[in-house]
Amino acid sequence: MKKFIAPILTLTMVFSTAIAVSAAPAISGEVEYKLTEHASALETEISMDGKLNTNIDYNLTLESDLMDLVQVDEASLTYKSDLVTVQVGQFGNNPSVMDMMDGANFHEMKAPFAVNISPNLGEKINLEIGVQSYETVGDLGQVEADNGAYQIELDYKISPMITVGVNYQDLKTGDAALVWQVEAQPTESVTIYGEYGNPVNTSDEQALIGAAYTQDKVSVRGEYNLDNDDWAAKVGYNVTKNISAEFKTNSADFNQLTLGYTF
Repeated sequence: MKKFIAPILTLTMVFSTAIAVSAAPAISGEVEYKLTEHASALETEISMDGKLNTNIDYNLTLESDLMDLVQVDEASLTYKSDLVTVQVGQFGNNPSVMDMMDGANFHEMKAPFAVNISPNLGEKINLEIGVQSYETVGDLGQVEADNGAYQIELDYKISPMITVGVNYQDLKTGDAALVWQVEAQPTESVTIYGEYGNPVNTSDEQALIGAAYTQDKVSVRGEYNLDNDDWAAKVGYNVTKNISAEFKTNSADFNQLTLGYTF
């Protein structure tokens, strides 16, 4: 029950505040049709973003597919000033540079309630401190404990082309994750990146590398795990400004074609 109550409370907080100040949202969304060898799915996502005042923004994102009713994916308030940015609510936060294989090292911060604090330390330094609720689920699906988890991310821009960073994430369910990251952009179209460290709840270290190429309507990305030879790749093509197609594949013989329409 707690899993449902927390998002509802967050949603109520966001919208009651927005209605009180008559902050009309900007609405955007995406419809995706995903096709694999064994199944297909139609997914819809609608986002409503707006400002409560000069310093506070709000966001509500709803998602649905053919099997589920409409549910809250994100609902948050963000306070921005010259000194600090603070986000409160349910929202996605994964600072990994990996795009397809980031689950190997990180647990995405999308708990029913989380807080993320980013002090302004200048253009070259990015510091994020995140705190979230995290439920430990037993073998029978029951909630065994509610562990307050936290995450610290520190990035430093060495030059206009190179950024290095470190991320520490502790779910309080086992070994914490400590991951070093580097990202280089030798040209406007090419990005090379990598991570080294241990995934959450294990002390085993691993290294992942990746590269991305984007030019006009075409994008190509590939990632590789140096320790277990896992890999993933995808190719995207923007048919028009609103219509796109993407094909994903990986070492586990998973293939997926996605057709998307944004508005």
